[in-house]
Parts: sequence; structure tokens; C-alpha cells
Amino acid sequence: MKKDSISDSVSKIAGLTLINALVFQEVLADYEPHVQHLRQTLQAHDAISAFADHWEYIWGRMSIMDTKALMMLLPALHSIFEHRLLVTGNPA
Repeated sequence: MKKDSISDSVSKIAGLTLINALVFQEVLADYEPHVQHLRQTLQAHDAISAFADHWEYIWGRMSIMDTKALMMLLPALHSIFEHRLLVTGNPA
């Protein structure tokens, strides 16, 4: 595989990972009162630091987060994978 091809693949995977994280945050905010919607996080004076701090909170809470909230996310996450499969032909 060419170096440019590997770099392109890594960039695509990184982009999809970031998009998945943002979608996850937005959906989770509907079910977990302490999780901010994206618009709230973006309104901070320093949005990058706000996202970093907020994701530190989300990551720290993942192990103790309400199971019900996580179960409610599953249909949304399934829809994301279905959409990706329809658009790209690849679920991953």
C-alpha cells in the first residue's frame, strides 16, 4: 500500500471516529442530564478546551453511566451504522 493511501485511510478513520463521537455526545445529551448538547459546548469561549473537558467527563462517567441511557442509544447507533452501510457500502 502506498504511503499516501495509508495516510488517506488514517485520515478517513480519524474523521469517522470524530463524527461518531459527536453524534454519540448529541444523542447521549438527550438521555443524560449532565451531558451537554453540541451547541452548548460550541458556545464556550474556548470550544476546543470545552470539548476536551466535557469528553473527559463523559469518558470518566462511561463505566457508571445509567444503563438505561446507554440502552436507549443503541437504536441511534444502529441507525448510524445502517446509514453508513447505505452511503458507503461499508459498515465500518
